[in-house]
Amino acid sequence: MLKAGDRAVAASGSVITPGTLKVAEIHALIAAERPAFNARADAFGQAAGNMLAAIKARNADKISELGGELDEACEMCHKQFYYPDPVPAKAKSAS
Repeated sequence: MLKAGDRAVAASGSVITPGTLKVAEIHALIAAERPAFNARADAFGQAAGNMLAAIKARNADKISELGGELDEACEMCHKQFYYPDPVPAKAKSAS
């Protein structure tokens, strides 16, 4: 579902969470970097599938182990498409 090109991340004009990009900014980033977003969605889908398998197997140790994988998949996408970049890219490359 994340990879469906016409899906909105939220209703236009809504405020998602203070400190995050505006909905239109998120949409613009996703549109500009669709292959990267799709790769992030695939990573999330894989992590979620692994977690679901562990849940179905009632394997508490595996669930605990996979929690970090799932969190990492979410956070990496949010860092790229949800949170504002505190340091402009040009400044990063100069350091």
